[in-house]
Amino acid sequence: MRSQSTSTLITSTINIGIGGSEFVKPGVPQISWKSQLKYLYHRTSLHILRQPMNTILRIAVNISLSLYVGFLFYQTGRSQQSIYARVGFLFFMTSIQAFVTTVGVVLTFAEERALFLREKQKRIYDTSAYFIGRTIVDMGLQTVLAIIFGAFAYPMVGLQGSFKKFLQYTLCLILIGQSTHSYALIVASVIPYQYVILYLYLRLSSSLHLCYQSICTPHTHIYMYNY
Repeated sequence: MRSQSTSTLITSTINIGIGGSEFVKPGVPQISWKSQLKYLYHRTSLHILRQPMNTILRIAVNISLSLYVGFLFYQTGRSQQSIYARVGFLFFMTSIQAFVTTVGVVLTFAEERALFLREKQKRIYDTSAYFIGRTIVDMGLQTVLAIIFGAFAYPMVGLQGSFKKFLQYTLCLILIGQSTHSYALIVASVIPYQYVILYLYLRLSSSLHLCYQSICTPHTHIYMYNY
């Protein structure tokens, strides 16, 4: 009974923040922080489930990019010279993982930013409850996407076949995705313009790619340049 009343309270409270006319006492959230976190987590989960095409598209993008990088560094070999190609592969994987995560956060959070600011202004919930609830939901999705992204390219490149090494490699991609997600969420909260964030990131990543290509990777050790 208590759970039902709490659920009704936060539902009506959120509806007020969306545009209702009822009065909410400023500066005082209507329910406890724990309940805020619970229902914000539930709301974020429902938002993702109601937009399955976004998730399917992100999975398709991760698979496509993984196959592309795998083909680019296909079967680099085990010679001393192949170290350059292996380092290049790891550099590309981490860079693309960070970029895809950044784009996903910027594009999705931009839709919620105005709603979040309205609800925050009316003190419907604490800022910490919103971001922690959202991060918990996104952590699960980002973990799955990182595993998918790394699973296709790893055997194509011909890295060590040990399952332990594959787990270490996947764990690195997961951690990069999680840390990039956090930074991107902070930047997206501060800068309201999507194109500014993406432009800054593209400039930075392009500079890093050019530096790497000109210094670290001989073209003769990349599979596609052998044709």
